[in-house]
Amino acid sequence: MKAIELRNTDNQIQTMIDLSVGLQIPSAILRRDLIKRAFDKIHASGRQVHEPKSTAGHRHSVKTRGKGTGSSRVQRKKDSGDAAQSPNNVGGRRAHPPRRNAKPWKSINRKENRLAILNCLAASLDPETVYSRSENTCSFVLSDEVIETIHTTKAALELFERLGFAEELEYTKARSKIFKPGRGKFRGRLHRHPQAFLLVVGDYELPIVRAVAGLKGIECITGDDLNVRSLAPGGRPGRLIVFEQSVFNFINEKY
Repeated sequence: MKAIELRNTDNQIQTMIDLSVGLQIPSAILRRDLIKRAFDKIHASGRQVHEPKSTAGHRHSVKTRGKGTGSSRVQRKKDSGDAAQSPNNVGGRRAHPPRRNAKPWKSINRKENRLAILNCLAASLDPETVYSRSENTCSFVLSDEVIETIHTTKAALELFERLGFAEELEYTKARSKIFKPGRGKFRGRLHRHPQAFLLVVGDYELPIVRAVAGLKGIECITGDDLNVRSLAPGGRPGRLIVFEQSVFNFINEKY
């Protein structure tokens, strides 16, 4: 794709911004392997290391009955028949617990990370790739005047509904109320967080940043903070992006 659309508040195309100069969008095959590698790096870097207490499973006296008692020769609690301490016993310690010295973090070269971001942008500017994730067929640009006039959540919702995101926002809102299965419910991960489109602005101080904070599924970042996790949630490229015009020019110069 050689151009991106500049739309107004009525979802009408005002002009086309040429991409042949500035943004070095890869024209070859989409490097999904690089995108996945960069995403795994960000995902792994967000993990918190942990380990059990060093005395876990060893807080009692144990002994074995020895041979000839008609029972297994496992460690048992003193003055009791309960098996303990050994990893193969119910109530025993863990065999290979996580350790704090086993760092889960990963790394990626800067050039590879930059190329992964460019591939994500290329996928977001490709209609077929975007359509596989969203009903809208391409990313587009909004003028600075439109972005700066949004001060409330109600105004932001009305704007995005005119731009054709009404069904998508309703879907993400409904899916956000679904409880997640498993133990994550007890660890602060109670609900799902489906992703809608990505809004890229020039400054976090803009009123629209606080306005969209209450809308489910919309992520708002600046051009400096572009990353593979935001551009390709789950490592799947093709997320629809709404750029502010000034920040799109900044991205052209940076990448």
